Amino acid sequence: MDTAKQNTKKSDELDILHYLGIFFRYKFLILFITGGISILGMLFLFITKILPPQISILPDVYTPTAMILVNERTMGDIYNSLLSATSLVSSRGIGSGIPERFSYGALAVKLLRSNQILDKIAEEFQLQKRYKLKHYVKSQSRNILKTYLSASYDDETMTVTITYKDHDPYFASNIVNRVIELLDQRFISIGGHTNILRKDLLENKIAEVAAKIQFLEYKVQEFQKKYGVLDVQSLAVEHVTMMARFRSQLIIKEMEINTYSEFSRIEDTVLRRLKTERDNLLKLIEEFESGFSEYQGVFPAQQELPEIALEFSHMQRDLLLQEKIHSTLIQQYEIVNLSLEGEEPLFQILERADVPDLKTGPRRSILAIVITFAGFIVSMASVLIINSIKSIKSDPGQLKRLKGLD
Repeated sequence: MDTAKQNTKKSDELDILHYLGIFFRYKFLILFITGGISILGMLFLFITKILPPQISILPDVYTPTAMILVNERTMGDIYNSLLSATSLVSSRGIGSGIPERFSYGALAVKLLRSNQILDKIAEEFQLQKRYKLKHYVKSQSRNILKTYLSASYDDETMTVTITYKDHDPYFASNIVNRVIELLDQRFISIGGHTNILRKDLLENKIAEVAAKIQFLEYKVQEFQKKYGVLDVQSLAVEHVTMMARFRSQLIIKEMEINTYSEFSRIEDTVLRRLKTERDNLLKLIEEFESGFSEYQGVFPAQQELPEIALEFSHMQRDLLLQEKIHSTLIQQYEIVNLSLEGEEPLFQILERADVPDLKTGPRRSILAIVITFAGFIVSMASVLIINSIKSIKSDPGQLKRLKGLD
């Protein structure tokens, strides 16, 4: 048993010495192949470096980096918005297994690779023209962005890191910064920053209600200027007072005519004047009741008073309603402002991408070492193949077995 082990050990030693002898015999060929591959590799790396990056196979690559902070909170407005947007309602038994917490950071990473953001980036930065895409432009643009655009989320620091690789550092940094802006907009569109949206909506509504109040106040002031009164009640009282005065004057004038007629049987100038004054009073009363051109701007017709009273009542009602709405909106606006002051932002940019001045790849020194090592392996394999071919040619028995004759 010990003899067999010794024989095996000696055989292994002989094999090692045999291969070492082969490599030593072809040492110059090994050096030549290794040196040739190394020189060709160096030449390739040098050419790819000096060529314009647009046509170089291996250009220098820059990777600008941006970092955002995502505030992880209990599932709230965003998730509820997602549920409503996808019609996931508990009454249907859908979403019963939803966890009580979910990661906003993971959601941000998902959104960064969503088609909506990718298509927007491809359109704004003209990827079709930049990469000379002719077929399946949308799909190819998305694949290019997914290849070079990356995002990762660190749960411990609650930060999302966004990078983009390209030979143009300005182009890459612009893409990263634009992606951050689109991500912020996407969070808002699905329900993020709810209080900020509510504040904007309240500001717009407050301005709208204030404009309505201003218009109604103008209408009330115009009414008061037109009739010289503060309200319809005063106008009606004044109208009734004037009518009572005219009627009392008419009665007095009728009495004067009757009294004067008892003493005079002829139509003298006094009687005609009294009758003319009576007729004028009758006409004035009639025109006050129906309205007429000379006094209509000051005193409306009596039959128009109910309509005017109703119109003025509606104006006052609308004005009061809008003032109450305005007061309620102001209260809600102040509450939202207080909420914003005490609320941590869900999406906060810690660091925007700047233009890098140091490349991140390729590492040509490492590549040169790898190429040289690969050349050495190829040279050793070539030497073994050459030695095997020579051995077969020098041994007729092996040559016959190779040809299948034996």
